[in-house]
Amino acid sequence: MQRSYSLKKNSQFAYVHRRGRSQADKRLVLIYLKGNKLLVGFSVSKKLGGAVERNHIKRLLRECVRPELPRMKKGSYILIARNGAVGASLAQLNQSFQALAQKAQVFLPVQ
Repeated sequence: MQRSYSLKKNSQFAYVHRRGRSQADKRLVLIYLKGNKLLVGFSVSKKLGGAVERNHIKRLLRECVRPELPRMKKGSYILIARNGAVGASLAQLNQSFQALAQKAQVFLPVQ
């Protein structure tokens, strides 16, 4: 995923977290806020494991989002991993992301 799509600063995360709407399941929470630029951030708590495990989960989440970027509406998105994400496969996380994105209606209409 290109760096130009990344939420980087704590203030950006806090703004989306405060103003955004959310959808959740047992593995992920998706917080979204309409905007004029597509930005995506990932959050994995220390409660979920050590640095290796947290980075593994973030890599899997980035891989779930990367192919969907052209279909996503402009705005800011935060994906937060829950306890169910620990040990989950790429297919399981992808299925959770797809379901949450459909519920949140973040995909552009098919033309």
